Amino acid sequence: MSYLVRHINFCLLCLGLLLVSCRDKDEDGGETFINLQSKEILFDANGGSLEVPFSTSADWTVVMYYTPGNWCAVNKNSGSKGNSVLVITASENKTNYERNTAIRITCKEKTEKIIVTQKQKDAILLSSNKVEVDRNGGERIIVVNANVDYECTVESGSEWITVQPATKGMISSDFSLKIAPNHTFEKRQGIVIVKAESISERIDIYQAASVPELILSENLHIAKSTGDTVKVEVKSNCDYSCNLPELDWISETESGMQSQFTHYFAIKPNETRMSRTATVIFTNLYNGSKEELTITQLPEHAITTARSEYNLNPSKKEILLRLNSNVDFNVDVPVNWIHVSQKETTEPLKFYDISMVVDENKTHEPREAFVTFYTVELIQRVVVRQDGRSDYVKAVIQHHSPDLKTSVSGSKLYGFVDWGDGNSDNLNTSNTHTYSDTIDRYVKIDCWGISSFKLPSLTNVSSVAIYVNGDSEAGAEDFVVEKRGWDR
Repeated sequence: MSYLVRHINFCLLCLGLLLVSCRDKDEDGGETFINLQSKEILFDANGGSLEVPFSTSADWTVVMYYTPGNWCAVNKNSGSKGNSVLVITASENKTNYERNTAIRITCKEKTEKIIVTQKQKDAILLSSNKVEVDRNGGERIIVVNANVDYECTVESGSEWITVQPATKGMISSDFSLKIAPNHTFEKRQGIVIVKAESISERIDIYQAASVPELILSENLHIAKSTGDTVKVEVKSNCDYSCNLPELDWISETESGMQSQFTHYFAIKPNETRMSRTATVIFTNLYNGSKEELTITQLPEHAITTARSEYNLNPSKKEILLRLNSNVDFNVDVPVNWIHVSQKETTEPLKFYDISMVVDENKTHEPREAFVTFYTVELIQRVVVRQDGRSDYVKAVIQHHSPDLKTSVSGSKLYGFVDWGDGNSDNLNTSNTHTYSDTIDRYVKIDCWGISSFKLPSLTNVSSVAIYVNGDSEAGAEDFVVEKRGWDR
């Protein structure tokens, strides 16, 4: 659907109100909710009582799942909306087995569960039985609540995990897991067993794999016309290869071959009248990904930039461009939405740090411009393309009212209103126009950046059509039309 047109009339408005009334709402018109402070409750073998605060948007009920022997109970089965506290009580567990149950809280169509677990008489309670770490590893504290003596054992194959007493300040029964960095490219799982004479607890440790990396200290280099040495440092955690193009003016020096992660490339003087380019390819031997180093060398007289094309979004943006030239040059900027400034470096070959500030594009139309750096004989162009805004809304209002008022809200509003009688205004949060007669007219509103569109009065309004982002699927329900009066 290339656009969405909604004609507003009394029947459609009534139908819309009926549909809204069928949604799941609470008494105040909001969404139904249950906010639980905790969804898991843990008792030791002695039992006792624990409070669970929660809140609901409407009246609620509680159902206790079947618990053999009724070892778990709650203090109430229902309550009113707002903040509440549920008291859960567990009797002493004299068995040698862990036991659990669940409590269901219902508020209208919403349901939440509280899982209740009680350990056996001799028990080891851990703060967590599952530990997840990234590839860098680190330390994780495990809090222990035990009524028996225990010991920790790292299972075979999990030697990258070390168990040791917790850091200073923790109670003596706690311990920490030291997880070493994972330098492999495969995720791994380790197991630590916390064991007493007749019981044990298992801790599973999951560690993410390393990501094969191949990063160059630079990807673009402008070499001096008189010859140069290019130094490139490689950051990599895997084997890689370095392949040079078959060109007689670039070679890897012997000093570069002596270092695994630093490469030096010798560039011969450019005695031609043309710029020349070589691409050195670094290949990740683990997954085949590649990084490229592009070396461009100037002739004796030249102007060149590392990039000659920029594609930008509608926001304001500063482009930092390094221009290399061994001749003086001029700059031509044919538009007023690009602002260019430059700073010359003190290096033997003149480098100019060019700042091009591109203003925000407030329209929905894309635009482009060429910034030209030139001498009498040389020329270098940089094209800047900028997208138009996509948050575009067009509204067409058919009416025969003596005056009309529109209002919009949103961030970074921009647009205009054509009143249909030869007059127009820039878009504001509220626009009002008075007519000299009451004939049938069409008002056209073009706007960007709005989140709501309102007609405070529909008196003498025949129809409203809304077009959203041209071909987008956005609907008119994103906008608000308030009923203030109707012609019957």
